Amino acid sequence: MNRRRSHASPINDGGGMPGWLILLSGVVIGGFAMFIFELAERKGIGSDPSTNSASSSSQRNEKSVMAPVFEFYERLKQEQVEIPRYNPSSEESVNQTHEYYLQVASFIKQSDADNLRASLILLNLEASIEKSKLESGERRYRVLSGPYQSKSKLAKSQELLVSNGYDFLVRKREIER
Repeated sequence: MNRRRSHASPINDGGGMPGWLILLSGVVIGGFAMFIFELAERKGIGSDPSTNSASSSSQRNEKSVMAPVFEFYERLKQEQVEIPRYNPSSEESVNQTHEYYLQVASFIKQSDADNLRASLILLNLEASIEKSKLESGERRYRVLSGPYQSKSKLAKSQELLVSNGYDFLVRKREIER
C-alpha cells in the first residue's frame, strides 16, 4: 500500500524571523514615533504660531493661579490656645464614695482560693480572699481583685483577666469612712 504524500506546504522550521524580534522591532519603532511626535509638539511644528504663543501664556497664567496658598501657618502664629492642666488622680480621690472589686471565683476549699490568689498575684493584680457565709450556713472563700478607685484601672484589670481566660463579676462597694 502506497501512501500518498500531500503536496501541502511544509511546516516552517525556523527559516523566518523569530516572534520576539518582530515584537521588539514594533516596540522600538513605536517608541521612536512617539519621541518624534513629542519633539514636534514642543517645537511647535505643524501648528499656528499665534495660537502656540497664546496657549503657552495661558498655561503660565494657570500655573500662577493654581499655586496653593497656605494661611494656616500665619494664623497659627497669631492665635494662641491655652490648654488647662488636668490631674485626674486628685479629682477622683476627692469625690470618691465607692470602690470597685472584681470577684474572680468563689470556692468551698480555702486551698483552691489560695491557688487562684497566687495566680492573680503572678499577673501583677492585687488579690485577696474574703470569707463569707451563705444563708444555708456553708462557708465560701471569694477571690477578689482590687480595690480599684477609678474605672480606668478597673478596665485594665478586666482586660488582663479576660486575656488570661478568667471570668469575673464587678462589685461596687461604699467606702467606709
